[in-house]
Amino acid sequence: MSGFFIFMRKEWMEYTRSMKLFVLAVVFAALGFLNPVTAEYLPQLTQSLLPEGILVTLPEPTAADSWAQFFKNVPQIGMIVFLIVFSGIFASEFSRGTLINLFTKGLSRQKTGAVKWCFTMLCWSGCYWLSFGITYFYNFLFWEKSAVVHLGSAAAFVWVYGIFLLTFLLLGSVVFQSSAGGLLCAGAVFGAGMICSLFPELKKISPGRLLDAAALLESSAAPRDFLPALVLVSLLTAAGAAGSIVLMGNRKL
Repeated sequence: MSGFFIFMRKEWMEYTRSMKLFVLAVVFAALGFLNPVTAEYLPQLTQSLLPEGILVTLPEPTAADSWAQFFKNVPQIGMIVFLIVFSGIFASEFSRGTLINLFTKGLSRQKTGAVKWCFTMLCWSGCYWLSFGITYFYNFLFWEKSAVVHLGSAAAFVWVYGIFLLTFLLLGSVVFQSSAGGLLCAGAVFGAGMICSLFPELKKISPGRLLDAAALLESSAAPRDFLPALVLVSLLTAAGAAGSIVLMGNRKL
């Protein structure tokens, strides 16, 4: 296990020195802050931009509006930024040949793949829950009634979907040995999930179902309705992670 943690430390040092983790932390923290601020002050801003004499009656903002912003911004803006930043986690090693030195020191190729997967998911979890925590804190400050139904389930499903998508980013990076290949693979998986969601008979098991946080927050669906999609995503994630580790073990450098 010593080699595992040594390589994990190497990944941490590389991403902190290059400021990549700092950039991600800033982006996700900003999204977490902007969600409640936008929900609270957007109606006032909209009214101030209208011509004088024109009044528009807008509903009072609530914590639900803030969470709607969260589940729109983080899976879109936050996830895209994260995918771009981590798209080179394998490709940069292949292009620089830095893995050869590690392999000659006894670190196995499979362990390398496992470390990179674990490191990516730890970073995703940290960024995602940082944004969630900031939004939750400001919602508590802005609104007395900040409780929202099924919030925990909605947040957990989006987090799991992020792990799923990042797993296929890493798989594509190993297969194609390029950042573009990883992004293409993740994009193809995302697109396939969205297409499946268009068909009623496939929607219940579609990976894209996990992004439908609005249905949970509006109580038009219950967490148990997402279980088929959750099971499929979990199986695909396990298969994708195992595939990237096995392929890394067989990859010629």
